[in-house]
Amino acid sequence: MPAFELRYAVSETPVPSHTRQMQETAITDLALSNALLVAKALSLTASDLLRDATLVETARAEYTERIG
Repeated sequence: MPAFELRYAVSETPVPSHTRQMQETAITDLALSNALLVAKALSLTASDLLRDATLVETARAEYTERIG
C-alpha cells in the first residue's frame, strides 16, 4: 500500500527540523492551529474510508495501475 510523509506549516517562514528554532515555533498558535486542521483532515479521510469500502478498492486499483 502507498505511504506518505506529511508536512505542514508551523510558521510563516521555513524552519529547520530538529532544531531549537523548531521547538520554539512548534508551540505557537499558528503551529497548533495547523496541527489541528491536519488532524481533522486525516480523521475525516479515515472516516470516509471506513464508511465506504469502495473508496479503498478504488485507491488500491489506482495505486496498482500507477506502479504498473
